[in-house]
Formats: sequence, structure tokens, C-alpha cells
Amino acid sequence: MTVVLDHFLDTLSLGQPCHLGAVTLVPLERAPDACEVDATLLVDGAARVSELSGSAQVRRIRVESLIDQTLLLLGGDLLRGAKQNRLINTSLLVPAGETLEIPVSCVEQGRWAYRDAEGFQYTGTTAPWELRSRALLRSSRSMRRSGQHDAHQGAVWSDVRHHLRRRRTTSATMNLMDAVDERSREAITAWRPGTSEVGAVMFIDGRLAGLEAFGSRALWGAAADRILRGLCAECNTTTEQPRDAGSLAERFLLRVRETGAQPCEGAGIGEELHGESERTHLVALVAPAEGERPAMLAHLRVARVDTTTAEDPDPRQVDRQQRRRAYAARHAAVGAPTGPYEAFELRQAGLTDRTLNAASEAARRTVGALVHVGGPFLVVPLPRYEQLMIAAVERGYVPPVPHRTGGGLAVWRATEMHHLHCIGHGLEELGLPRRLHWSAHGAHYNPDEVPAWLAVVRNDGQRLALALVN
Repeated sequence: MTVVLDHFLDTLSLGQPCHLGAVTLVPLERAPDACEVDATLLVDGAARVSELSGSAQVRRIRVESLIDQTLLLLGGDLLRGAKQNRLINTSLLVPAGETLEIPVSCVEQGRWAYRDAEGFQYTGTTAPWELRSRALLRSSRSMRRSGQHDAHQGAVWSDVRHHLRRRRTTSATMNLMDAVDERSREAITAWRPGTSEVGAVMFIDGRLAGLEAFGSRALWGAAADRILRGLCAECNTTTEQPRDAGSLAERFLLRVRETGAQPCEGAGIGEELHGESERTHLVALVAPAEGERPAMLAHLRVARVDTTTAEDPDPRQVDRQQRRRAYAARHAAVGAPTGPYEAFELRQAGLTDRTLNAASEAARRTVGALVHVGGPFLVVPLPRYEQLMIAAVERGYVPPVPHRTGGGLAVWRATEMHHLHCIGHGLEELGLPRRLHWSAHGAHYNPDEVPAWLAVVRNDGQRLALALVN
């Protein structure tokens, strides 16, 4: 199947660069008489997409084709609805009128419940380019290693948090789509690809991002808008452009030709090609031969991504690396009020002794006989928290600082339970077992769920008095 990819690359030529704000496209063109794949993209009405019947799963959903044409699902496409929003882990082809289970990742960590509809709706956009590239690289490596398209759910959630912080977006359910805006909508709606174009080499803020190409002009025409929205989601400027986009694109195409590709069985029909070199990841989908029509390339995506750090077998390590890079300097003071994301962040290595001492004092202060809480709260045994802090500091981190202590307990408060779940997740990443933290909403709790190490000394209907059981 690499012969199919080589033939496709041989038929490509570069057009004139086109600037759409901070996104620059160098068109990839093919001769009008070139043989084209017969497929269509996922749009409203083309398929019925739903959770698995019986017992829904985070990493698998069901796609039932409703058309008499092969359906192409794009890796990185976003789906809204059902129990939580999802990202498709790989490009795949669904035969006409058939049903497949497809691999996905959650991009809405704080929801697992149906809302308005039980099925998924097409969103009209792919995930932000960088997040999409990292997820598809992890999925590609997982496919080559284990035969499963697993984008590492923990790492996807970490990338979602990072993107929400970059866009200064608050989301009650950690929903990636809350950061999808219309800022660059005007720049892309007026643009239409040329009649001979099948894709483009793409630049964001003057930097080479990669390329995306399709086996037909119709597919690129239908996919360009959603891909551009994912590109625009990464823009930090509005007008920055590359100095010599044409030459850069030409050299990049040469690099793509030199990237070796390994064939794998596709998640749908056809085969996949996976390859990577330093800072370059390639994935292609080849449609099978049908009658007199030969096997043809359906979709090609090549991304410039840091392949040395984009994947770690342990998603917790990926999470820590993201947190260290993203932690906001404005929360340098230990114990300072924090936002919904910063509350559970780990501090970057290199903290001063004074800061560490302040953190230790914050954990030990006001240790009275009881601690009183109201509203949403999360509580852990203070001795275990102190042990956790010492072990974490030795590794260069400081655990999330509690809002108050007392009764042998460390307590965090928040306006929403979701924020407390984030704090609990951060503590678990540091090694605190799930059984050693408990969260509830003030006096409204289930007595059967109170852990054995915790005593509810008093409940006045609004506040609780808590103490650690010796």
C-alpha cells in the first residue's frame, strides 16, 4: 500500500499560497483527470451515531451508515451529544449501509449523562490542530504496538485542560467545545478551494503545521472548512504569515516522501499507513480496490509534532508535564485563591525553600479538634496529605494546598463539585488512593458513603463538623 501513497505524492503539485488571517495555505493540486476515490464525509443525516447499546463505553461508539456511498470519518473530528462529547481517534471508512464500532476519546471529562438527545451530532469542526496531532500520534503508536487505536484518555484530558487554559475558557464539564469560538469564522467562510485542489500544506502563526490531503477534490472541498476551524483554534495572532511559504512547503513535501510508512489493518475497510520521523507524523488511509477501480488513497495527514514527548505509556506522566508547563505564575503565593483549573495544579520544580516552608506551614496551621465545612468540599486525612507533600517535594512538586485544616483533616472548598473532582484527580496522580479522599455537598450527603477514617461529629442542616478517626 505504500505504492499507493508514493503514486499519490507523485501526482501532487503546489499552488500559490493563500493567507487567511494567521492561517496560510499552500494548495496541493492534482490533474483534473486523476482517478478519485468514491466516498463522502460525515455530515448530518449521513449516519446515525450513538453510544453502544446495552452498556455505553467511553472509548467506543456506534456508527450506522444511512447512505448508499462509502462514508469517510476523519480522525480528530468532534462529535457532540450522547453521554459526553467525543473525538474520533483515527480516520476510517464505513461501507455503505453498514454499522461499525469506532474508537473515540472523551473531550468532556465532567459529564456522563444524556442531555437533549441520546445520539451524537456532527459539530462541523475538527479538534484544535495541536491537540488533534498529539491524539492521532498516540493512537497511531498504539495501533502499531497493540492493534488498538487508543489515544490514551488521560493524556487527551490533559491536552483539553491545557487548551482551555490557553484560551482562558472556564468549562463546568471540562468540555473542549467550550473553547471553540467564531473568531476566525469570517476569514474562512469567504474562502473556497480551487477546482484542482485536493488538500494543502498549512501554516499557523507563520509556523509550519503540516498537511492534509484527500483522494478527491469533492472530499477536500467538504473537509476544508472543518479543518480550518481546527487550525484557527490554535492561532495566537491574527495576521502573522510565513516569509516563504512556497519554498517551505516544497521542502516539507520532500520530507514526507522520505518518511517511511508501515501498513496496518484499518479500523473500517481498507488499510492504514503509519510513519514518523523526528517532528513529523504521517498517517494515511487507503481505500480498497473495487471492481476495476484500483486501491486509492482516501486521506493523508502529516503533522509537525514533537514525536519525542508527544506520547508516554503512562498518561499520568503526560499530565504532569502539561501541568508544569501550563501553571500560571500569578498563583506563586502558596495558599492564594485559585481558579477551577489551577487549584489542583502541580508546582514546577525549582521552588525556593521559603515557598516550601510556607507550604508546610499552610498544611499544619489551625489544627483544632474539629473542622467545619459547608457547601461543596473535599477532605483527606491531614497526616496522609503531609506524607504526600513530603514525597512530592522530593520529586520537585508541591501538592495542591488545602483551603483549610482542622480535626486532623485537610479540606478543599469550591463552588462546583466538578472542581473538587479535579482536585481529587490531582491528588490521585500524586499517589493518594481514591478511598482516602471524600467529597460531598455540605450537609446533603449519603451517610453510607462516609469513609471509615472520617467522623461526622455534628450536622446542623447546613454545615458539618468533621474529625479524623484515630
